[in-house]
Amino acid sequence: MIPVLAGLRFGAGSRRSPRIWIPLPLVWLLLLPFAIPLLPLSVAACLICSIPPLQALGALWQIASGLGGTHIEVDAPETSILITLR
Repeated sequence: MIPVLAGLRFGAGSRRSPRIWIPLPLVWLLLLPFAIPLLPLSVAACLICSIPPLQALGALWQIASGLGGTHIEVDAPETSILITLR
């Protein structure tokens, strides 16, 4: 199943902000106006490279489905960032 929530936490030094939960379906709705015009271009690129467009779509779906449970943590001396996908 594709992730539906992203948790973000930022911190500076020893201080950490509370976790911010972002519902990803709302983000997808915001990106939809950009994805629709790019659809014919991506299909054309698949056909030029001899890749079946439906197979490419299936591969992208599998990648998105595999992102569930991803935990990304970046620690630098000045700041830290934590991203959790659920």
